[in-house]
Amino acid sequence: MIEKIVVEWTFEPKDYFEDDITIDFGNYKIDIVPGAASASIPPQYIDNIEEIISALNQDLVSRFLAVQVMTHQKYSLSEPSRYDLKKDGSKNIYLQAHDIVCVASVSGDIVVRDADGNVVSDTKKERIDKKKWFSETSAKFRAKDHTLNQMLKSYGASVSDPTNELVHLYEIRDAASKKFGGEKNARSMLGVTKKEWSDFGLVANKKPLVQGRHRGNNVGELRQAETSELATVRKIASKIVENYLIILEKND
Repeated sequence: MIEKIVVEWTFEPKDYFEDDITIDFGNYKIDIVPGAASASIPPQYIDNIEEIISALNQDLVSRFLAVQVMTHQKYSLSEPSRYDLKKDGSKNIYLQAHDIVCVASVSGDIVVRDADGNVVSDTKKERIDKKKWFSETSAKFRAKDHTLNQMLKSYGASVSDPTNELVHLYEIRDAASKKFGGEKNARSMLGVTKKEWSDFGLVANKKPLVQGRHRGNNVGELRQAETSELATVRKIASKIVENYLIILEKND
């Protein structure tokens, strides 16, 4: 007799979320720890287990895509593996996780205290809290909002396909413009200044860059985008996604 159904994932970098997370679905939950996630599902759900696993997997993917907008960091998430744990301790194993490749990054954190030793600013805590909000909000809305889904996928593509990074990031601005009926409304709704919008277009759409959209018009004159140019577009793209999430949350 089955005691519980266990679904597991592995991921890299192991510190992608920087903190343990529990996602509560009511009758079951996902626990995320460094490098791994697992869900224990009661046996009464076995008839719908494939649909449940698919839904849990989509929730996880949404969270990984969301955090990537903040970090511009590659990640690798395995396919879900499943086993049924029997009351006698034996297991029925169904799926094995795929191999994964680690791509890590390093960042520095600052804790600022006042004269009495009280924490005024803790950059790591602030970043972790923002990651949680980003991932939870994206998981909530991605499946039912086409624009958000497109934005997250485009940002993910910009990380995994750096040769076309600016092409993919421009898709985020395009999606926002289409959603709100043009540049002016999009800028107003998303809190993007006219200069930011213009700077985004200049780098992604007009400069003769290898990663740019119109490189075919500048054959023989292309150059690699500078780090500062890529950072400018990434920052504005991230701002668009973040403020769009805020709108979805407010309108929910």
